[in-house]
Amino acid sequence: MFRKEKAGANSKLIDTIIGSKTSMSGELFTKGIVRIDGHFKGDVFTESDFIVGENANVEGNIKCMNAAVAGKLQGNIEAEAKLEIFKSGIIMGDIKVGNLMVEEGAIFTGKCLMGGREIEDTEEAKKNHLHHKIKEEQAEEKSEDNNKVLPKGKQKNSTININRQAVNK
Repeated sequence: MFRKEKAGANSKLIDTIIGSKTSMSGELFTKGIVRIDGHFKGDVFTESDFIVGENANVEGNIKCMNAAVAGKLQGNIEAEAKLEIFKSGIIMGDIKVGNLMVEEGAIFTGKCLMGGREIEDTEEAKKNHLHHKIKEEQAEEKSEDNNKVLPKGKQKNSTININRQAVNK
């Protein structure tokens, strides 16, 4: 989607460019493609694509259709269709995306909401989590009578049980 392409009839034209030697602050509202290669502080709203160049530093919230991050973004981003974080990319904030692509080496610190489904952080969700189930099973095993024979697969403590039985006799 954001790979370098030869200029031609099918390539997308970038409407707004903030160059590498430019520093700006404020809000940006546009319907076209935005590319930032310099420093921008503020929020960006576009109905199209948003690109953070490799040496760019963006501080603010972004709302767009697609996004590609190769530089640094501090703030939340909402990309309705797709977010790509390249190996040089850093995002420090929450993301809400339709689809997510992260290259090895990229850095992302925050929460992710993907595909329109929110991850439940409720007590019920925590109880259904694998780690919680394992802890429950371990607690049950500890409370069981040590002389009781455990079903196959739950005989982790069988050596300890045998030693205790031998000592008790």
